[in-house]
Amino acid sequence: EEEEEEEDEEDEEKEAPVETFLYRPGVPLPNLAPYVHKLIEVRIAAEYLSMDNKFFQKRHIWGNDLYTSDSDLVCVLHHTGLYKVSPAAPKDIEGLGIFLRVSKGRNSYTSTTRQGLRTRRWNNYEGHSIKAERCEELMTLGSKEEIDAMMRKMPSSSAKSKKSRHHQMRRFIPDVTLMFNLSNEPCMKYTLGLVADKGLEHDLWTSFRLKKDVIYLETDQQRFELSLERGHDGSYDSYRWARVLNPYQMNNSVMSQQVIPLSPKLVDVVFDRLDWEDIEWGPNSIRVKGQLFPGIVRAQFLSIKSEEDLASNHQLNLNGEQKDSFVLGESKLILGV
Repeated sequence: EEEEEEEDEEDEEKEAPVETFLYRPGVPLPNLAPYVHKLIEVRIAAEYLSMDNKFFQKRHIWGNDLYTSDSDLVCVLHHTGLYKVSPAAPKDIEGLGIFLRVSKGRNSYTSTTRQGLRTRRWNNYEGHSIKAERCEELMTLGSKEEIDAMMRKMPSSSAKSKKSRHHQMRRFIPDVTLMFNLSNEPCMKYTLGLVADKGLEHDLWTSFRLKKDVIYLETDQQRFELSLERGHDGSYDSYRWARVLNPYQMNNSVMSQQVIPLSPKLVDVVFDRLDWEDIEWGPNSIRVKGQLFPGIVRAQFLSIKSEEDLASNHQLNLNGEQKDSFVLGESKLILGV
């Protein structure tokens, strides 16, 4: 009886939310200005509480303890440790209620890893901050009328990504000037337009393009390679920034006989396991994990090539049918007969 009385007292001490919303994947919370310094509740249906949630898979979360208000709340639950997301959705509850303290947006949101989930960093966010204070299991999300009311409070459109918000202020027109690289062979002049995202859809982003291509960037004396590192056993995709050894000798003929990205014996790995936000593009420089690489003047995209691709190409060579293809900007330059 004493334990029951203590539990009742604890329930009475819990602060009640001033407003309740219903979670929808990819849909941001509404304008939270009326709720600054106040507590709100967001109810999340059990079907979204699994690793199949694509916004969990994409790590749609920015910050540490204080998160941007457009961060995915399933990610927030997992990162804070309030709820551990598993491969399968829970079947013994109808959902969870996450209680969030709202505050003003911050100049900087840091990245950190907790519970195996790495958040992203962001600067000068124009929205609000949220801090998860507790979560509660729900045997019901509410009556039909309550659910309809919660849904009406949410925006009707999906959230624009951080990437699109980053680029929506400026549009770049690619510079298609041809130059000669350190191997004295044609390549593209480096411009922001060459590496900028080309639209709001993810398949138009440079980070997505690196799923099939590798980008090589040159100064007057060095060549660098930026490539995707595929995640394995549940880990996330990351990126590798490497310095190509002997770039003057790495001409088209030599490159056509190598796997792409280049093997470790042909590069000096400067950084690996990079997040995309660790890479900042400048008009004539690139900053990687805080280290500046100035004087970038040339760029070239090459298609990813595996050992199996090399073997296949070798067979084509025997038949006299091979042509080496190098991606230049948005087009391909065919070298050979």
